[in-house]
Amino acid sequence: MFNSVMNLSYSIKSLNKEALFEYLKEYFLNDKFNTEIILWNDNFLDNEDLKNINNMSCVEGLFPDMKLMFLNKSIFFEMIKNRTAQVKLDYSIGFDVNIASYVLNPNTTNRCFNNNFKHIKLKNFDFIPYVIENYLKYGDEFFTNAYIYKNIFELFRLINANKSNDFIKNEIDKLFNDLKSYKNFKEFKDNLLRLQIFISGLIYANWHFSKKEDRIKYIMHLFDNKIGQFMKREFIYAIKYFENNNFIKDFFNQKTNLNVNECDLIKNIENLAYDLLLVRNIEYLHSLKQVRSDDIVDAFVPFIFSGDKNLLNLLKEVKIKALIISEDNNIKKITPVYIDDIDSIIKKYGLNDFFGIDRVYKRYNQKINLEENLKEIQNILIGEFFKQKEYKLKNRKNKIKSEKTKKCIYCNQYKDESDFSLEHIFPVALGGKYLDDDLFKTHNVCKECNNKFGLYVDGIFLKSFFIKNEVFNHYLEFVNEIEDITIPFVFMGTLKKPIINHPYYKYCDYWVWAGGSRVYHFHNNYNEFFQNYIGGHPIKFKNKKEAGEVYLVGAMENIDEKLFKIMLFSFKEHFKYQKRFSVNIRLNLIDKRTKKSNKIKFFDESNEMQQEIIKRLLKVSNKEHEMCLTIQVGVEWKFLSKLAIGLGYNLFGDNYLKSDDYKIFHNIINAKDINEIKNILTKTPVMGEFFSSITNSLKYIGEFVAYKSGHTLLFQIVNNELFLVMWLYNKNYPFVVKIASDMTKFKENNLLKKYKNGFLYICLPAKRLSKGPLDLEEYMQNKENF
Repeated sequence: MFNSVMNLSYSIKSLNKEALFEYLKEYFLNDKFNTEIILWNDNFLDNEDLKNINNMSCVEGLFPDMKLMFLNKSIFFEMIKNRTAQVKLDYSIGFDVNIASYVLNPNTTNRCFNNNFKHIKLKNFDFIPYVIENYLKYGDEFFTNAYIYKNIFELFRLINANKSNDFIKNEIDKLFNDLKSYKNFKEFKDNLLRLQIFISGLIYANWHFSKKEDRIKYIMHLFDNKIGQFMKREFIYAIKYFENNNFIKDFFNQKTNLNVNECDLIKNIENLAYDLLLVRNIEYLHSLKQVRSDDIVDAFVPFIFSGDKNLLNLLKEVKIKALIISEDNNIKKITPVYIDDIDSIIKKYGLNDFFGIDRVYKRYNQKINLEENLKEIQNILIGEFFKQKEYKLKNRKNKIKSEKTKKCIYCNQYKDESDFSLEHIFPVALGGKYLDDDLFKTHNVCKECNNKFGLYVDGIFLKSFFIKNEVFNHYLEFVNEIEDITIPFVFMGTLKKPIINHPYYKYCDYWVWAGGSRVYHFHNNYNEFFQNYIGGHPIKFKNKKEAGEVYLVGAMENIDEKLFKIMLFSFKEHFKYQKRFSVNIRLNLIDKRTKKSNKIKFFDESNEMQQEIIKRLLKVSNKEHEMCLTIQVGVEWKFLSKLAIGLGYNLFGDNYLKSDDYKIFHNIINAKDINEIKNILTKTPVMGEFFSSITNSLKYIGEFVAYKSGHTLLFQIVNNELFLVMWLYNKNYPFVVKIASDMTKFKENNLLKKYKNGFLYICLPAKRLSKGPLDLEEYMQNKENF
């Protein structure tokens, strides 16, 4: 049983700097303010009672989890005075507008309600949002409609089976009296109209505009001219919708697709608006209440109860980190502070012009007729609706005729067949071109995604510091076996202070090679986004005009003739776009050791300025250097998700694109930052440290399974779950991703059917070889002879 009123004890140590800052900035010391705050922080401890409520299958809270702190003026001063404070808190669960149909329908397949109701007391269910939404639908008829009364009566009786009918009727009368006392129904109705305008505009923008930036600016136009206010929560919904967040898209697209007729489209938009209104009502009504139980409490936590899976998923995607309730001159004000950084989004999409002083003043002070604006937007939407239906019909006919369209597995969009290209699921830069098996190739990736994810997903992973270092060590192992091998240089960082001042270039990168050879790379191509990208901006560095200059200081005494030759060819290959100069290697020595100096140009001719730089480098190159090196955590998560999508599709076909596994990976590869990915993986652990028990056990078997060099890709089946375990160059640390959480949902694949105990592939990029699939048991028995 959940306690209705919970007692917590906070010490002064609990009050971290973030909590203090958030609270102080609301002017709680000013007597005319009476501010309370619920603050979420991942470093706080979970409240177990609240956590149990939040974990109910039909309940969703406004916060990411129940790691919460509660503050008001009395709590704060008690903590200062006594170093600890007792905090009384309660919780409130608001119903969505369709709750009666979910709970009372005997044919419903969702049985979570009955299981949850028996644990929660009547006073903790908040019927006000439910009755407000129904009142907006039915008007004054709400109080006299026998069907509505019967539904509410049955809901109360279901929750309080041990109470008498008279008690239940009395509770309903109190509820109705509370509702009649509300004086701000107009605000609720206006919010409903605003939300209908927003959803209509969102669907229209998605259909009408092809570019994401144009869609976002159209939403801002709605806020400015048709809604009359900037709606933060809805703005975040729009951004995530246009960024192809699957859960957000599922919520809006479930009822607003081209398969409905125009009348149902408008009706469904109204229904979606009621769902969004629920969240706004919960936030607003939360600010009005001070007592939620028999005792006076310091704070209470709001939850939402719904049988609509899409609504619950929507709420999961937009969370708040603080709920600030202030009072000024007896006027309550609630300020939700969202996890998503709205300022960063505004900067990212160049929306600063929408927030100038004049623009904001005009937005909030113009006269807006919401009803007329809704009619106008929905007339435009209906026009676009028929255009899209006609276009869809035309496309369908063309597809039947030509069959030249197909779906991209990364963006999940249908495109013309000519827009697709060969995708190496396992990147070429890691040796993917030597994995000839069709499992690692697909023609179901569009050129746009191939280029985009190649640069921003594969590229950032492959160009990370640790991977590049492992590449160097791998190729060095085969230096005596491969005749024409080249070994990449190792990036050590950007010099904090260049050891010499170049007249044209601001930055200097420092690279090393076997035996102590080193390279100084002068350039101007620093880019904040590509600061984790070893070698810098990958596009600009391929432009010879912007690639900069490199100076090689060869380790003449520590390498033999063969290694010297490999060093020169590696230098030429690695820095092929830059102007290359030698600091201490003379042409006659090159001629003597390589016997190819007349045919191959390892270095460019230097002018007076470059000769002066060479002289300075000779004097300072042996001194200690101080460098900056940026290492981004979690670069492998997007890479593993992209890999899982490609392999999952090749193993399980189109059905994989409809699975929850695919949705998770699709959200990760499209996530805007590391925190969003962490949030996804915390909820649904599908890789790496998020199921650390598996990862840790695999570290120990790496010594036995992983091949002595190169890559080992192990496909392992555990309890109908399919895992990919990869040892890339390094047998001590595996990369792990769960491709499928339930293989019984898919048609059995021949490869998985044949190798029921697991199978693997070996790839040696330096030797341009691969082998597989290999049965895991047979491989383990004959590993030494492989």
